[in-house]
Amino acid sequence: MKPMMILLLILCWIGNVEAQVVTQLDEARVTFSPEVRIVTDLDNVELSVKESYEGQFSENPIRFMQENFDIDELLSVIDTEDFDEIEVSFINRKGYLKATFDNDGDLVETYQNFKNILLPSNVREQLYNENKGWSMTKNKYVASGKGSIIDKQKYRIRLSNGDKNKNITIIPAVTAGGSVASN
Repeated sequence: MKPMMILLLILCWIGNVEAQVVTQLDEARVTFSPEVRIVTDLDNVELSVKESYEGQFSENPIRFMQENFDIDELLSVIDTEDFDEIEVSFINRKGYLKATFDNDGDLVETYQNFKNILLPSNVREQLYNENKGWSMTKNKYVASGKGSIIDKQKYRIRLSNGDKNKNITIIPAVTAGGSVASN
């Protein structure tokens, strides 16, 4: 019986050695081509964008818009004499950015609204230090500004600890001073 087991183990080992053949693959090239769905309604344009990685758009929506959208190309296609401003909305599943441009293509104002995004490290750190034992269940980020500068921004965060829930508002401009408003 012992020689039979040894023979069986040797055959299994030989089978595994034979099965491990290294195959050299050719180089694969992966490119990203964003698919954009455009919906227009006179002076409003809505664009659904796809990110090349998760969180790319919500990480910095204004930069994403500046890198992936050419307002001059859009204005060359439409008649700019019919309006003073055009609103372009960039939408993904986490939220949206509304950007208002004048008829010369200059960015006038922006408004952002996102849900359940990755919080910046300074906000995460402050939230953790001031609310130990609590878990974040959801969050909402709202920001607005003139041009490409954000004037107002805030995070509304819902925390839970067992059956207890509480909402916290963090305003990043005040975050550096260390104060958090809650209700």
